[in-house]
Amino acid sequence: MDLHNITAYDIARDRADLTFEDGAAPLGGGTWLFSEPQPHLHRLVDLSGLDWPAVTRHPDALEIAATCTVEQLAALSDEAEHPAAPLFRQCAEALLASWKIWKRATVGGNICLSFPAGAMISLATALDADAVIWTTDGGSRWPTSFSESPPTPSHPARSCEASRSRCTL
Repeated sequence: MDLHNITAYDIARDRADLTFEDGAAPLGGGTWLFSEPQPHLHRLVDLSGLDWPAVTRHPDALEIAATCTVEQLAALSDEAEHPAAPLFRQCAEALLASWKIWKRATVGGNICLSFPAGAMISLATALDADAVIWTTDGGSRWPTSFSESPPTPSHPARSCEASRSRCTL
């Protein structure tokens, strides 16, 4: 799908670049964004320039970047030594998406769009994960279970894809 109304494409390099006025949207993998017309958009902010590692291991947690692809997340099932490790691949397979989508679709996009079939939402919520929302002036932390309710003015999804989700294991 072509997005004919896009007049600006910016690559975010740091937190200051994460501005999302009306008509602007974060771009992670773009699988949903490019799946249908988005006439309300005129600017995309590419998150790939933030160079977040897909997964960072901590002694008590995994930090999963919003830009981590479904494929990268599924691979954790083969690498991780934790009782929950099989869940990564099982949730990825629950998306029923082709390998092409697995290579582009992001964990952040799946969580932030809050679709009913959001397998990454189920995974993150089951693991009591928090989404760390980055903004130009700092950020906030939300439990990923926020996606269980419809959007409100205080709903974090607007800047959620510009986030890193820290899943505690």
